[in-house]
Amino acid sequence: MFEIISDVTVIGWTQFEYGDAPMGVAFGKFVPAEAFAEFASGTPVSSQSSERARIWSDLKAMSPDGVALDGATVSVALVERSSVEGEADIEVAAEAIPYPLYAELFPHHVADYSARFPDHA
Repeated sequence: MFEIISDVTVIGWTQFEYGDAPMGVAFGKFVPAEAFAEFASGTPVSSQSSERARIWSDLKAMSPDGVALDGATVSVALVERSSVEGEADIEVAAEAIPYPLYAELFPHHVADYSARFPDHA
């Protein structure tokens, strides 16, 4: 699992179970840590937030092997959407992950893309 970090605090985790290999994007379900409640109540949301979605950006993701995805080249953000039932669904996305790093961290996304689109791989 990747750690999702605000400053130096781990606020949750994700497996980045989905991806778009050509776009350098990985995203997945966010599993909040105990520190997430304090983070969510005390951290301003992005200007891109709306009534239906709160967005926090400028986060970091750390792979289990210690590889950091941070604001230097990669955008990591949380998106919390409210559902009809009042439950919140939170997703984390990492965008603009450069190659070959993307292929190293997410070989399963690259393999899936290659299998689905063999003429574009």
